[in-house]
Amino acid sequence: MKADKNKIKIDCFKINCFCDKAEYGEASYEERDAIERHVLKCPTCREYNNKTRKLSRLLERSKRNMLNKDERSKLKQRIKKALG
Repeated sequence: MKADKNKIKIDCFKINCFCDKAEYGEASYEERDAIERHVLKCPTCREYNNKTRKLSRLLERSKRNMLNKDERSKLKQRIKKALG
């Protein structure tokens, strides 16, 4: 029974790596298929996959809300002017 637990952990580790690759668009069709099949039966990996996807969406949204270098420079000048 102990060998089965180790096998499951190895499989879960691989699936988590596949999830990470999938978020960067680097996972193959077979890896994405393995994720889908595995998360159906493994709640821990399902949670990891969901959290990874949620984090990626939040990071993508935050990039859209960031100021570019020129905008930051102008804002700093306005702040200095207002304070000084």
